[in-house]
Amino acid sequence: DLVWVPQVMPKPKGNKQQERPRRRNASRPMLIGGALFALVGLVFFPSLRNGFVNLDDPMYVTANVPVFSGLTAENVRWAVTNLEGGMWQPLTWFSHILDSELFGAWAGGHHLTSLLLHGITTVLLFFALWQLTKTMWRSACVAALFAVHPLHVETVAWVADRKDLLGALFWTLTVLAYTRYVEELNGPQ
Repeated sequence: DLVWVPQVMPKPKGNKQQERPRRRNASRPMLIGGALFALVGLVFFPSLRNGFVNLDDPMYVTANVPVFSGLTAENVRWAVTNLEGGMWQPLTWFSHILDSELFGAWAGGHHLTSLLLHGITTVLLFFALWQLTKTMWRSACVAALFAVHPLHVETVAWVADRKDLLGALFWTLTVLAYTRYVEELNGPQ
């Protein structure tokens, strides 16, 4: 006579339960990046109504003939060779020249470029922090604090402070490139 005896599965050693692999939502980081960009737009949108400031904006844009006359070969050469403002800053000059070419004397266009640069930098910072720490939500929180921190108001709302925005953008790109390099060298951790 056949008797059925149930098979007992051995329990895992220690009280550890087998973990199911977490399903990752691939679109979540992109949604977070979009939300961070929208946050920057929401916070700094009023700066688009600002005019130029009579402190440094004349030296950098409105009274600077090579910048305000737009993109020409002569102005590109000027941007690479001059030390106006006491610094060699060709990317800043190129940025202002391009703004003058695109927007002319409309200050809102110059402010829009600053807002876009800050938004892009914020999103890239989120991805850089996420790559470094592997913690998505903490990285999003830090990037959000970076996005709306009061110290960035001057940088975003003042056209002549474009060099800080460009510096932050290229620093963040450098961190991203370095983390990719390390991961390719050592493999993902």
